[in-house]
Amino acid sequence: MRDNTEKISHYEWMACYFINDDLSGYSIEEIEAIKRFECLLKEHYGDSVRVMDCSECIGFGTPDYGGLKGDLCEYLVEYKPQDLPSEHWQSHKEEALKSRYW
Repeated sequence: MRDNTEKISHYEWMACYFINDDLSGYSIEEIEAIKRFECLLKEHYGDSVRVMDCSECIGFGTPDYGGLKGDLCEYLVEYKPQDLPSEHWQSHKEEALKSRYW
């Protein structure tokens, strides 16, 4: 079975929430941005997606999922192939079918 993880770049300031599950230092606007990013991840990878790890700052730029430029880090996301939305199955079809039907 292949590794069902991918690296994506997104804002470094979100790392505290994804790694420590801590929203205490964020403003309402930042929390809303985090929730929007979580929704985008679920749309792309399915409901089982979770952020497993993040790197140090990799530089200043535009996040993979759009937005204003800022300091970025790489987030390692894990997902289950059987939870991928059907439009993403082409690249994971064989494993997704095995996981779901075997």
